[in-house]
Amino acid sequence: MRTLIVTLLAIVVGSVLLSSWLNRLRQPPYTPTLLIQQVRHMSQLVTLRVPVHTTRVTEIRGYVGGIRAIVIVEGDVEVSIDLGQAAFTSFDPEARYGVLRLPQPTPSRPRLDHQRSRIAHISRLGLWNLIPGEAGEAKLVDQAMREAEQAITEAVNTPGMASQAKLHAEHVLTQFFAKANWNVEVNFFDEAK
Repeated sequence: MRTLIVTLLAIVVGSVLLSSWLNRLRQPPYTPTLLIQQVRHMSQLVTLRVPVHTTRVTEIRGYVGGIRAIVIVEGDVEVSIDLGQAAFTSFDPEARYGVLRLPQPTPSRPRLDHQRSRIAHISRLGLWNLIPGEAGEAKLVDQAMREAEQAITEAVNTPGMASQAKLHAEHVLTQFFAKANWNVEVNFFDEAK
């Protein structure tokens, strides 16, 4: 009876060890090129979507007056990282460790919400008050909306947004590589680590 238990235990332990060994053989050989291809396959990593709510003043001025609009701007902008520029600066396949270098996060896809953005007030200045009919209001509205889209992009150019985007990118990518049992450190082009 004792030899039967020892034999069964040896068979179980042997099959577990054999299974573990076979699984290691089935794992693909990881190279920096293969890992970078996996990252680049994602193309662009959107790290933040930032809502923007602001007010802008747009003016068109002439020699004897002008026209002014107050615009309430609503929209959002994504902060993303171009993964096509990702590169490993160090790589150790035996230790399953690497240092991945990424470009800085940049604003992309600014979207002006035309449903909620609006011209709050338009006023004429100087002698333009005497002009009958349209005094450039259509041109002013076009210019105001162009400036509103630019304001949305500029809204994320703050140090807090950049550091928040970097932290999120680092978290997402380290988790991505951890699924493949890799420890990857992430840094950015203008940082020395």
